[in-house]
Amino acid sequence: MSSRVRPVTRLLVGCAALAALATVGPAPAQAQRPDQAHASADVVVYPGQGVDIWRHGHDLGKLKRTPTAFRGFIDARLDRLWRDLGGRAECGSSVLITVKQYGPRRYALLSNEGWFAHAGDPASCNAGGHYTIAAHWNGRWRAVLSGQDLLTCRELHRYRVPRTIGGPRCLDADGEPVRYR
Repeated sequence: MSSRVRPVTRLLVGCAALAALATVGPAPAQAQRPDQAHASADVVVYPGQGVDIWRHGHDLGKLKRTPTAFRGFIDARLDRLWRDLGGRAECGSSVLITVKQYGPRRYALLSNEGWFAHAGDPASCNAGGHYTIAAHWNGRWRAVLSGQDLLTCRELHRYRVPRTIGGPRCLDADGEPVRYR
């Protein structure tokens, strides 16, 4: 009978220890300015297709749950997209980046970035867009992968893109869609 008592006793002691830990609560957070928080362990996922950040709209405040460095990357990327379109003043309001997700491992999914004419903009400002995966490497944010179709699994693995950012599927070496692991 003693051999049966020991496993039950261990189980009860283990449950009691877990219950005690659960009632303690989280450790107090260190005082940090929001700009220094790096969104800690939080994954920031914006609803629908994501949050639209227009170059002309001073919309960076919509990304307040992300670090300052990431917002600076988005701002610089908007300017670069505008310059890529020729830097024409009449197209300044046509540049858009849609941020879908910011991850705690310092990756982000920009579900759309490109040039989209508003009412009153010349049609030549409407050049279309693509998605981009950005990563924080060597102290700065960079666009590491972009496209309009599924990426290859090899590309995603090369940049160590988490599945939550890279998506559930990718293309294998034969160009067939497979589950991204």
